[in-house]
Amino acid sequence: MFQATISDWEESSTNPEHEAIISYLFKRFDLPNNGVDVDPPIEVYGQSYHFNPTGYGDKIAPNVAICPSEVHVPQPSIPQPGPPPSNVNEKRCENWMHERYIRCVFGIKLGKKISHQDQVHRSMITKLWTRQALAGSVLSTNLTLAGAGVHVKTWDFGTLLYGTFTPTNCISANLPAYQVTIPVLDIFWNPPIMNGVVNEVNYIPTVPHETCPACNEEYKEDDVKGW
Repeated sequence: MFQATISDWEESSTNPEHEAIISYLFKRFDLPNNGVDVDPPIEVYGQSYHFNPTGYGDKIAPNVAICPSEVHVPQPSIPQPGPPPSNVNEKRCENWMHERYIRCVFGIKLGKKISHQDQVHRSMITKLWTRQALAGSVLSTNLTLAGAGVHVKTWDFGTLLYGTFTPTNCISANLPAYQVTIPVLDIFWNPPIMNGVVNEVNYIPTVPHETCPACNEEYKEDDVKGW
């Protein structure tokens, strides 16, 4: 299962840029379904609410949640105890990775619009938390997650580097350095459980035949500049 969250430093409510990113992510994550609209192998949801574990009854949600259909990965017979982690200490994205069934978390932060040299600029940062060591990624600074092999890769893809007036190198579409690759295999992660213990040794998820053949191993989110 994947989670994607977009937040905005400038606005307390949604804005056109925020909604455009969500719309784009929906389209990209739906691509591996290969045109299957009814009961697709990959289900893409918006605003999947969960209770905040602070205990005050608040609910929060990712903007986009991606999971396999129950036809391919049934719900466990024994539910996960308690609510999933949430926005504790302003680390909502990272906290999701404490749950093993969450294989990737994709977070986008939109900076405030600023004027510089008669032009309007915006800093934008995106991070991908994953359980694989990707090129350019580093181990999580959280010791528990680092011990579990969680890596983080960051892209500074606005017109200006965050906190500076220095232009970024993200100046056009389809730049390899600003492409995000997410493995489709991880959506269908469902390793065997023996005596209550998850066994991942030599385990490789099975991708349903309905998915796009070219997407069976991985697919790319066209460069983050487009968001």
